[in-house]
Amino acid sequence: MRATSGATAGVLVLALAAGCGSAGDACKTDADCAAGASCLFPVGSCSAVGRCLAPRDLGIMCEHVVTYCGCDGTTVPGLCGPDYASAPTLGKEGPCGP
Repeated sequence: MRATSGATAGVLVLALAAGCGSAGDACKTDADCAAGASCLFPVGSCSAVGRCLAPRDLGIMCEHVVTYCGCDGTTVPGLCGPDYASAPTLGKEGPCGP
């Protein structure tokens, strides 16, 4: 095993602590997340911060298309099964009404 300098070890620790878009990290868009993860928001929360999550790891999914009314008045796609959507939502199923 090769020894590393304190500076090198410190950089490694910082890189690991930063998470680099790991699952569960805070996000605003999918670009903030690692490959295979999406920026998802809990249904019924107008929080502007989501979490990087891998949809396949959230439990049973179905092929039913789910939409919610977004906090900004637009219709937002959601996941069938887990209560997550691709943007902040009011919690009402979409499409949004007048």
